[in-house]
Amino acid sequence: MKKLIKNFLILGLTAFPATIVMSTKINDKLIQRDIFEDVTKNKNTEEKNYASNFPENEIIYQASHNGAYFRDKQYRGGILSLKIDNKTETFSKGIGVHAGCTITFDLRKHSYDKFSTYYGMDPSQNGSTGAKISFYTSNSDDVNHATWDVLEEDPQEYFYTTNARKVSLNVQNKKFLRITINSLPGKSNSYNHINFAQAMFHKNSVSFSSLDELKTKYSFIKDANFYATSLINVQNAVDYSAIHANNLYKKMFIENIGLKNLLDLIDSNSAYLEAAQWLFNDNEAMELLMTGGNLDNNDNNIGWMRVFENLANLFFHYKTDLSNNTLDPDTNVRLGLIYKKMLISLALTHINDTPNYGFRDFWGSPNSFSDKYYRYETFKTLRLENDEQDQKEYLAELKAIPEAQRKDWQKAHIRRLEEQIAANAWHWKINKAVFDNLPVEYMRWVFNGFYSDSEIKWFNYFARRKHGFNGQISIGGYDFMPYTQADAHTKFYKEFNLFTPTDPKAIAKFAEMDAKYKLTKFGIPNDGKYRFWAAVEVGQVCGGISKHGVSMLASTGHPATVIGQPGHGAYLNYSFNNWNNDTNGKKAIWRIDNNVGGWMVAEKGERMPLNWVRKNINGNNVNYVTLSARATENIDSYIKSQFWVELINRGIVEDSNLNKKEIVLENALQLNKYNYNAWTKLVDVYKASTTKSVENKKQLAKRILEDLRNFPFVYNDLIKKLLNGETDSSLKFDVNVELKKTLELDRSAQNHDTFYHAHITREQASGLLNEDRSQLAAFSFSGPNANKIMINEMYKNSSNTYRYSLDGGNSFTQTQDSEILLNEKEIQKVCTVCGIIVGIMGSSQNFKVVINKQILSQDDYFANNDEGKLSGNKEHLVWSYDKKNWTRFSDDDLRVTKETNIFIKKESYDNNAESDILEYTLNKIADANYPEDIYLTSDNYTGKASNDETKAKNLSMKHLFDGDYTTPWHTNYNDANNDKYIIWNFKKPIDISKLEYIPYKIEHIILEGKIYASNEETEEATEWKEVGSFNWDNNLGFKYFYFDKNETRHLKLTITRTSNGNSRHASARGFNIWTRNLNNNRVLSEKIKISTNSEEIVKENNSINNALNDLNTIWHTKWDKSITDPYVLFELDSIKKITKIKYIPRQDVTSGYITKVKVFVSNDGINFKEIEKEITWENNKSAKEIVFDTPIEAKFIKLANLETNDGHAAAKKFEIFEKLETPNSSNLNAQDNKKLIMLTIGGVIALVVFTLVIALWVVFANKKKALKAKK
Repeated sequence: MKKLIKNFLILGLTAFPATIVMSTKINDKLIQRDIFEDVTKNKNTEEKNYASNFPENEIIYQASHNGAYFRDKQYRGGILSLKIDNKTETFSKGIGVHAGCTITFDLRKHSYDKFSTYYGMDPSQNGSTGAKISFYTSNSDDVNHATWDVLEEDPQEYFYTTNARKVSLNVQNKKFLRITINSLPGKSNSYNHINFAQAMFHKNSVSFSSLDELKTKYSFIKDANFYATSLINVQNAVDYSAIHANNLYKKMFIENIGLKNLLDLIDSNSAYLEAAQWLFNDNEAMELLMTGGNLDNNDNNIGWMRVFENLANLFFHYKTDLSNNTLDPDTNVRLGLIYKKMLISLALTHINDTPNYGFRDFWGSPNSFSDKYYRYETFKTLRLENDEQDQKEYLAELKAIPEAQRKDWQKAHIRRLEEQIAANAWHWKINKAVFDNLPVEYMRWVFNGFYSDSEIKWFNYFARRKHGFNGQISIGGYDFMPYTQADAHTKFYKEFNLFTPTDPKAIAKFAEMDAKYKLTKFGIPNDGKYRFWAAVEVGQVCGGISKHGVSMLASTGHPATVIGQPGHGAYLNYSFNNWNNDTNGKKAIWRIDNNVGGWMVAEKGERMPLNWVRKNINGNNVNYVTLSARATENIDSYIKSQFWVELINRGIVEDSNLNKKEIVLENALQLNKYNYNAWTKLVDVYKASTTKSVENKKQLAKRILEDLRNFPFVYNDLIKKLLNGETDSSLKFDVNVELKKTLELDRSAQNHDTFYHAHITREQASGLLNEDRSQLAAFSFSGPNANKIMINEMYKNSSNTYRYSLDGGNSFTQTQDSEILLNEKEIQKVCTVCGIIVGIMGSSQNFKVVINKQILSQDDYFANNDEGKLSGNKEHLVWSYDKKNWTRFSDDDLRVTKETNIFIKKESYDNNAESDILEYTLNKIADANYPEDIYLTSDNYTGKASNDETKAKNLSMKHLFDGDYTTPWHTNYNDANNDKYIIWNFKKPIDISKLEYIPYKIEHIILEGKIYASNEETEEATEWKEVGSFNWDNNLGFKYFYFDKNETRHLKLTITRTSNGNSRHASARGFNIWTRNLNNNRVLSEKIKISTNSEEIVKENNSINNALNDLNTIWHTKWDKSITDPYVLFELDSIKKITKIKYIPRQDVTSGYITKVKVFVSNDGINFKEIEKEITWENNKSAKEIVFDTPIEAKFIKLANLETNDGHAAAKKFEIFEKLETPNSSNLNAQDNKKLIMLTIGGVIALVVFTLVIALWVVFANKKKALKAKK
């Protein structure tokens, strides 16, 4: 048994015996279920075989052109079709060719009696010039030297308008059949595409009947016109009946599949006949099928033939399930109805061009397609099971963990599981409250999940295990998978040779993964194919994460599907607020998970439920799903409502009969006012009618807005449709005003007893208000239309007269100008309270152009005296020295070097009037006035970051280098951000003392990383030397990294961990660079050893070492105060000239504040000398200092004789500062030493040369003197 199942899984469900037994446990009882193959397949091919199924070596094709022949498609690959009885019919089987060819079938291995087919010109080829067809047979053994006998030479000339011919030709005892297809003599060969439909070889015992013969043979099926006739007089609401509805569904089905196609199918196989008899006699089944929606793809005769084939095979194997009239005790839904919806949903989803019509999984694994039988069995089994065994196994797994190693959540799970098991509190594996009540439309989104069949139970298990089998489920996605890379799974498979399952490395890795993810427990094999466990292990990008979520939700019975948002894949899903074993008061809700862009930008390329708005008709079609949920809340009323709409769709109500169309559409809306299909067709009626007045259209708009309240995306589209092409400005303006009012109401929508998607309504309404079409006019103080009232393009009309008021509507000026230039005097009248009132003569509605008064607060900006400039949002901000001459900050970002008074204001722009004027005093702190580190202004460096976010928000990397922490930076929202860094490039080498980080948001704080430096004399560095690493606290406090003495031209910070869950994002208000103050240089903590005689390390980690770091920790003396004379001792790495000691008290509570202290110093740690200095501090948490007017030389410093505010002593941090010597020859850097050496060498050479010259001069002078003496 196990071997059978294993082989079945490895084969990928594509090839298996007629019946395979699948075993599963239900409450510890082994249940066996059969997984089947299609009974309509693999019929004896010697009794009947389609010509398109002949192997390649039995078809000889020759052509005078380069074209090929096509199996089961017309020439060029389209759908096979022919003109039959002057109607175009499509076919699933046959061969398509281009005239100018012969096609020969080798019959030597077969013993057929007849060749039968329909043939003729493809009806789509309206450029065809005509063709003729002839048939020949031969009994020769060699086709290349055969003698051919005329079987039939058809005299008919075939054009695209010519009806096809049906033939059954005798090929008994023949070795070859040849068909020649030639264009008419002297005519072009273009567009002459000939189709041979249903072409087959067969025994005499197999019939090849005409349509009329089949209609007579299977009289329980009528043509579409028969059913239509019974519906012609259906018009008024009282005319509706179940019989009429069933006749309509039969007509729809016949049109969808094609009568000839259906009759051919049922004539070919008894299973098809049995299924057709069931379908045409089970009104419920026909209704479910025909209200289950259009097909996702192949929505044509071929697709619907596949639907029927699926349905026939499923019905053959599971017909007994459908007769189960038992009501489910939990959901009160008839089991036979649930199974019927499952069969129909599977029939509708499995219609692809694959061997069994299944679809590939997320990974597109070759030769691995979904299997309708497996999915039916799996979901049926899951629906019958509870989690008793899962709870017991999980409890045993948790108890196997040694108690000392158990985590708190594991202990909590153990306690709860023991309680649940004792109480026999089991949970469903499938959310029956949702699943059993799904219409077919939604159930399709359960069965067409991206999982492979073998993963369904695996997903279901982990969805429930995530919450410890407490009855709740996981939504998947980020609950299990990190965001990494799209090819992470490929790299993983390659690394461990998992593409080669027999490789020892692959076997070992799969065994490891099996232990971690319980793969073989659910029959997931090591077969070299991708599975979702690999994505869970190594992560995926947004699309893979969302497909995981879809698969997990679908596995528990929740409809779900992947949707698109700009640059992102999210997932839409349908669930109850709480689903475990309780349906009372629980209403279905739709939600988007892995949601980045929101509802307004969500879209899906495929069809949406109820066929409402495909993407290519209206983008962002996901927004229609909430209305579909409301419409199908009472599925019976929706189905009856849609009956009236289908009378129009199917041509029973003629398109030109506007009065009757209006009546039947009103019938539909009386039954279900949420039927969007009815509304959109009613709008079409109003627009096509010549009798509907402007007032009628206004009333229709009012109805739409009232009846579809809470569904803004839908009513907004309907209003757009209604007004499209309308020329009456008062109609457009009045309707758009009402639209805006309704949107304003929906922007504040709240949930109530019958409505549960208020959060979506609010988002939609808010988004749509941004495209307000009730805006009659606009006004701007700036731009190309400065000081003009501009009438909206949609309301411009040469016959319109407009009115405007500048005093709140007390008086109006009339004009026919659509661009109204206000003069200087009128500009002065523009009131920021009243705005500008504009209207159209003929409409009582007025529109107010809002004029905003820009408000500036003194707190909006601050004098940044470190930078010597103003900080804050400077968009549209101007400055002046005298209130007369104004300069935009964007043109000159003012920077001062001394105390300077300036004035600022917001200038007028768009519809914003200028602000009041504020005054600020700017200054620049001189370097000499910084007590410790010296601030480096931002004009001394440039820089860059790995990336930034500038599309959704202005969070540019340039904000990192502007010296203004009111302007934040953030990594790119849509990037994986695997390598995050920030680089500073300084104008010249500097000695950095500290880097200051100012966090932006708690969600994206930089926590860990490394610092690198370079001294390359280039604009950008290429080689970096690591300076150190940092580990900062997860809070919004300022963070620091301290440097030893250095000379740095380039600085780099890399980010390895942030407070973001997966460390994907980072942000900052800014960074400040501080340079070294030689008079007060901070001694690095690495150069200090700190000790004490009192620290609390038993009840809290209040070690003295905490007083040397910047983390959120403290030093605290022993709580019991057993040490009455605590001290703090600092040992430096060398004797230093100490300038001050800084003490930062604890910041969390008012305890341990040191208020008095004495200082002792020593060079040897033995002999201490007291510093004669009175040191008294205030009782608060402000930083305190001990400043030495003359630096104290010491290696050891002791703080003793402590007095505190409550008998305890504590500190957040101590810092020690020293005086450094001004650089001289002894401590110059290498470059300066090199220069000095060169200067010294040069000086020595010069001295030597000078000495030689003097010596030579002396020698020369002495010789000259001697000569003179001789004379």
